[in-house]
Amino acid sequence: MLPFSGAFVALLYFMVKFKARFAILWLAYYANSCIGIALSYALAAVCPTTEAANALLPTYVTVNIFMVGYLILWSDIPVAWRWYPWCNSMLYGWVAVMKDEFRDDGDDPHGGAPSIRKFYDLDRFPDPWSCLGVLALFFAFFIYLAWLGLRRHVYH
Repeated sequence: MLPFSGAFVALLYFMVKFKARFAILWLAYYANSCIGIALSYALAAVCPTTEAANALLPTYVTVNIFMVGYLILWSDIPVAWRWYPWCNSMLYGWVAVMKDEFRDDGDDPHGGAPSIRKFYDLDRFPDPWSCLGVLALFFAFFIYLAWLGLRRHVYH
Protein backbone atom coordinates (compact mmCIF):
# COMPACT_ATOMS: atom_id res chain seq x y z
CA MET A 1 0.00 0.00 0.00
CA LEU A 2 2.77 2.44 0.84
CA PRO A 3 4.31 2.99 -2.62
CA PHE A 4 0.99 2.77 -4.46
CA SER A 5 -0.76 5.23 -2.17
CA GLY A 6 2.18 7.62 -2.47
CA ALA A 7 2.14 7.46 -6.27
CA PHE A 8 -1.64 7.88 -6.45
CA VAL A 9 -1.71 10.83 -4.07
CA ALA A 10 1.26 12.48 -5.79
CA LEU A 11 -0.55 12.35 -9.13
CA LEU A 12 -3.77 13.59 -7.59
CA TYR A 13 -2.05 16.30 -5.55
CA PHE A 14 -0.31 17.93 -8.49
CA MET A 15 -3.13 17.45 -11.01
CA VAL A 16 -5.76 18.98 -8.72
CA LYS A 17 -3.33 21.55 -7.23
CA PHE A 18 -4.36 20.96 -3.65
CA LYS A 19 -3.49 23.62 -1.09
CA ALA A 20 -3.43 21.02 1.68
CA ARG A 21 -0.06 19.76 2.80
CA PHE A 22 1.00 16.68 0.87
CA ALA A 23 1.74 14.77 4.08
CA ILE A 24 -1.80 15.30 5.43
CA LEU A 25 -3.42 14.24 2.17
CA TRP A 26 -1.19 11.19 1.76
CA LEU A 27 -1.45 10.05 5.38
CA ALA A 28 -5.24 10.45 5.37
CA TYR A 29 -5.52 8.41 2.16
CA TYR A 30 -3.06 5.79 3.37
CA ALA A 31 -4.72 5.49 6.78
CA ASN A 32 -8.20 5.16 5.28
CA SER A 33 -6.94 2.50 2.86
CA CYS A 34 -5.32 0.54 5.70
CA ILE A 35 -8.48 0.86 7.78
CA GLY A 36 -10.54 -0.46 4.87
CA ILE A 37 -8.27 -3.48 4.58
CA ALA A 38 -8.32 -4.08 8.34
CA LEU A 39 -12.11 -3.71 8.39
CA SER A 40 -12.41 -6.27 5.60
CA TYR A 41 -10.21 -8.69 7.52
CA ALA A 42 -12.19 -8.13 10.70
CA LEU A 43 -15.54 -8.75 9.03
CA ALA A 44 -14.23 -11.79 7.18
CA ALA A 45 -12.95 -13.21 10.46
CA VAL A 46 -16.10 -12.48 12.44
CA CYS A 47 -18.87 -13.26 9.92
CA PRO A 48 -20.07 -16.87 9.76
CA THR A 49 -20.10 -17.01 5.94
CA THR A 50 -18.57 -15.24 2.97
CA GLU A 51 -22.02 -14.15 1.87
CA ALA A 52 -22.65 -12.46 5.21
CA ALA A 53 -19.34 -10.60 5.03
CA ASN A 54 -20.03 -9.59 1.41
CA ALA A 55 -23.40 -8.17 2.44
CA LEU A 56 -22.28 -6.50 5.65
CA LEU A 57 -19.16 -4.70 4.41
CA PRO A 58 -20.78 -2.59 1.64
CA THR A 59 -23.75 -1.82 3.90
CA TYR A 60 -21.48 -0.60 6.69
CA VAL A 61 -19.30 1.43 4.32
CA THR A 62 -22.30 3.02 2.60
CA VAL A 63 -23.78 4.14 5.92
CA ASN A 64 -20.38 5.59 6.84
CA ILE A 65 -20.17 7.48 3.54
CA PHE A 66 -23.56 9.06 4.20
CA MET A 67 -22.57 10.05 7.74
CA VAL A 68 -19.22 11.70 6.91
CA GLY A 69 -20.76 15.10 6.34
CA TYR A 70 -20.40 15.88 2.66
CA LEU A 71 -23.47 14.03 1.42
CA ILE A 72 -25.63 14.78 4.44
CA LEU A 73 -24.54 17.96 6.21
CA TRP A 74 -23.94 17.75 9.95
CA SER A 75 -26.93 20.03 10.57
CA ASP A 76 -29.19 17.76 8.48
CA ILE A 77 -28.32 14.56 10.33
CA PRO A 78 -31.23 13.69 12.64
CA VAL A 79 -30.41 14.55 16.24
CA ALA A 80 -30.77 10.93 17.33
CA TRP A 81 -28.00 9.95 14.86
CA ARG A 82 -25.49 12.74 15.55
CA TRP A 83 -23.40 10.41 17.71
CA TYR A 84 -22.70 8.10 14.77
CA PRO A 85 -20.28 10.26 12.73
CA TRP A 86 -17.92 10.36 15.71
CA CYS A 87 -17.63 6.54 15.44
CA ASN A 88 -16.92 6.71 11.70
CA SER A 89 -13.29 6.44 10.60
CA MET A 90 -14.06 8.06 7.24
CA LEU A 91 -15.08 11.25 9.02
CA TYR A 92 -11.62 11.80 10.44
CA GLY A 93 -9.84 11.34 7.11
CA TRP A 94 -12.27 13.69 5.40
CA VAL A 95 -12.01 16.31 8.16
CA ALA A 96 -8.20 16.14 8.17
CA VAL A 97 -8.02 16.88 4.44
CA MET A 98 -10.85 19.46 4.44
CA LYS A 99 -9.50 21.42 7.41
CA ASP A 100 -6.03 21.47 5.90
CA GLU A 101 -7.22 22.33 2.39
CA PHE A 102 -9.42 25.18 3.60
CA ARG A 103 -7.33 26.35 6.55
CA ASP A 104 -7.16 29.91 5.14
CA ASP A 105 -10.77 29.96 3.98
CA GLY A 106 -12.74 32.93 5.24
CA ASP A 107 -16.23 34.30 4.73
CA ASP A 108 -16.94 36.42 1.71
CA PRO A 109 -16.29 40.02 2.84
CA HIS A 110 -19.20 41.23 0.69
CA GLY A 111 -21.75 39.11 2.55
CA GLY A 112 -21.93 36.37 -0.08
CA ALA A 113 -21.63 32.66 0.41
CA PRO A 114 -20.30 31.33 3.71
CA SER A 115 -16.85 29.80 3.82
CA ILE A 116 -16.39 26.10 3.19
CA ARG A 117 -15.30 25.71 6.82
CA LYS A 118 -18.54 27.25 8.04
CA PHE A 119 -20.74 25.45 5.47
CA TYR A 120 -19.47 22.03 6.59
CA ASP A 121 -19.09 23.14 10.22
CA LEU A 122 -15.47 21.96 10.20
CA ASP A 123 -14.43 23.97 13.25
CA ARG A 124 -16.32 21.57 15.52
CA PHE A 125 -13.76 18.84 14.69
CA PRO A 126 -10.17 18.37 15.86
CA ASP A 127 -7.10 19.56 13.91
CA PRO A 128 -5.77 17.45 11.00
CA TRP A 129 -2.97 15.79 12.98
CA SER A 130 -5.37 14.76 15.74
CA CYS A 131 -7.69 13.30 13.10
CA LEU A 132 -4.78 11.25 11.76
CA GLY A 133 -4.11 10.01 15.29
CA VAL A 134 -7.74 8.91 15.58
CA LEU A 135 -7.37 7.07 12.27
CA ALA A 136 -4.42 5.17 13.74
CA LEU A 137 -6.65 4.14 16.66
CA PHE A 138 -9.37 2.92 14.27
CA PHE A 139 -6.76 0.87 12.41
CA ALA A 140 -5.55 -0.70 15.66
CA PHE A 141 -9.16 -1.44 16.67
CA PHE A 142 -10.05 -3.20 13.42
CA ILE A 143 -6.79 -5.16 13.41
CA TYR A 144 -7.60 -6.25 16.97
CA LEU A 145 -11.09 -7.35 15.90
CA ALA A 146 -9.58 -9.31 13.03
CA TRP A 147 -7.12 -10.97 15.40
CA LEU A 148 -9.93 -11.89 17.80
CA GLY A 149 -12.01 -13.35 14.99
CA LEU A 150 -9.12 -15.35 13.58
CA ARG A 151 -8.13 -16.54 17.02
CA ARG A 152 -11.66 -17.85 17.53
CA HIS A 153 -11.42 -19.85 14.30
CA VAL A 154 -7.99 -21.26 15.10
CA TYR A 155 -8.80 -22.52 18.60
CA HIS A 156 -12.33 -23.82 17.97
